[in-house]
Amino acid sequence: MFNNTLCDVTYLVSEGRSGLSDKVSECLSSFQHIPYITAAFVCVLFCCYYNRDRRSGGKDVWVSPVAVFDDGEYHRLLFGPFHHMDEGHLTLNLALFAVKSAILEQIYKPGYLLYMIIVFTFLSSLFCIFLRILAAVFYKDVDNYNKSLVRGCVGISGVIFALKVLISDFTKVDEFVYWIELIVVHITSPGTCFTSHLGGILVGVLYKYTFLQRLMYFGGLDEIALRSYGA
Repeated sequence: MFNNTLCDVTYLVSEGRSGLSDKVSECLSSFQHIPYITAAFVCVLFCCYYNRDRRSGGKDVWVSPVAVFDDGEYHRLLFGPFHHMDEGHLTLNLALFAVKSAILEQIYKPGYLLYMIIVFTFLSSLFCIFLRILAAVFYKDVDNYNKSLVRGCVGISGVIFALKVLISDFTKVDEFVYWIELIVVHITSPGTCFTSHLGGILVGVLYKYTFLQRLMYFGGLDEIALRSYGA
């Protein structure tokens, strides 16, 4: 179905950012099915970045408890993750999302993958907000309390972590490697949004181990979701 070795994260980043594009292209060329849903989402993410005034620093799009619940901007739950802070943030997330989504597009039917990404985007934003509220409860100083509630997260990385959980079912990757990645990312890149990444993992775990998968399968209609072998 696809060459997992070519799509391994370690292999993709082995030459740094300069070689990332070539490595991603090499991975995608190993696929049997053209991942056009993935390509469409990549275009949407690209357009969202270059059609937004980035001078606001993310305040106009980020997903935060105050922006969503106090200001009533519920659309941010779905559209906030489509925006990115800078070109480095965009490039890395585009590459990782393209690979993870394209792998799953070899397994799931295009319509179901589209549906899955939309649901995961909404749920990962919702989990991110609740985790930020929970963090605020434990902060004793006012500054960190306010930051948790007022400041928010942007970027598709929460969805990427959710997709990583699903991919562990279909590849030889260790089932719990995404927990290790979560820790490594926040040790090496302390400015990243921990609540967004953890929220994405929780969504993936919810889908994999609880009722959410059956609910999204509409009670067990596997044929609406999974590709037939050899198709």
